Amino acid sequence: MFNFFHKGQVPYKNESFALYHTAMQQARNPIFFEEMSVPDTVEGRFEMVCAHVALIIARIGIEIEENKNNHDLMALSQALFDAMFTDMEESLRQIGIGDMGIPRRMKYMMQSLNGRIHLIGAAAYENDEQQLNKAIKKNIYGTVEKAVPKKIIDLMRVYLIETAQILKDQSIQDFLNGNVRFKGEI
Repeated sequence: MFNFFHKGQVPYKNESFALYHTAMQQARNPIFFEEMSVPDTVEGRFEMVCAHVALIIARIGIEIEENKNNHDLMALSQALFDAMFTDMEESLRQIGIGDMGIPRRMKYMMQSLNGRIHLIGAAAYENDEQQLNKAIKKNIYGTVEKAVPKKIIDLMRVYLIETAQILKDQSIQDFLNGNVRFKGEI
């Protein structure tokens, strides 16, 4: 769907898929679903992927602001966004969503990721506990019918803030090379 608009080689395509794959692997950690009460549903898994990709894109965004619109970083950020939604489109097709339903769902998912970048990403890097708690309740636990215990919200908030710090401590060159590390033990 997205390759239609690109002419020739897409900058940072391989690196962005490597970043996305690492984020997706981290988002699939069973601890999120077994111990941190993230719903083990399509929506819950999507929220965890969004949270991790949002942290990477927000980290790149911080670097873009500090380096006066570095074009390589802007290309990497866009390529990561495209990598995620190339995979999401394929996943929607695999679960049986037809051509007519794909654009509507893709639009919703893209808006969701943009929201997570601005809510979760920004709050985690700014260490804004109040905003991050709101974002966690609304997004990650938004489909949970009963109230999520404060202890669980606190665990997720601490994880996201610590992860943001780990990403911030990494060289931006690592990101440009397609390498990113997340918190090892959760």
